[in-house]
Amino acid sequence: MKKEYAKLKKLIERSNNILLITHKGPDFDAFASSLILKSFINTYYPRKNVVFKSRQTPTQKLPFMEQITISQVINTENEDLVIILDAGGWDICIQKEDTIQITTAKVAVIDHHQTKGLNAEVVINDQMSSTTEQVLDFCMSVKGKKYLITQEISTLGQMGIVYDTGRFAYDNTTPQTY
Repeated sequence: MKKEYAKLKKLIERSNNILLITHKGPDFDAFASSLILKSFINTYYPRKNVVFKSRQTPTQKLPFMEQITISQVINTENEDLVIILDAGGWDICIQKEDTIQITTAKVAVIDHHQTKGLNAEVVINDQMSSTTEQVLDFCMSVKGKKYLITQEISTLGQMGIVYDTGRFAYDNTTPQTY
């Protein structure tokens, strides 16, 4: 298992309240990767309280979308761990009224863009085609054959990856992406 994956796994195991956030105006990669990670944590760490906050819902129906907590302001609350997905820094996730960026919780980032110098415990960014691919790789690496790719996870995976790869048209798609 990759060193960064082991660090994130340990952070998840040591946290009770986990907040997932993504960039403002989330696209399908942001929604899909967040929902897949939320499902993963809920399934394999059922005693964890995991909340995925977004300011809006997806424009199309997605599996698990009812698990998105709509919040116009994202404030620091009782989180032990904040995981930022599909964004490399606070600047594209927060608005002036948000206070989440002053959290005392540990922060982890899962991204595929050029990640900025965010002060995080762990940054997972292997320059994959999408954050969705990166999250699926994390889940499969952590649980191996025990990781069950359900129909819902498969649908989210395909939507997130296809959205960000222009239907596999970009150079950073590989046979593993498919």
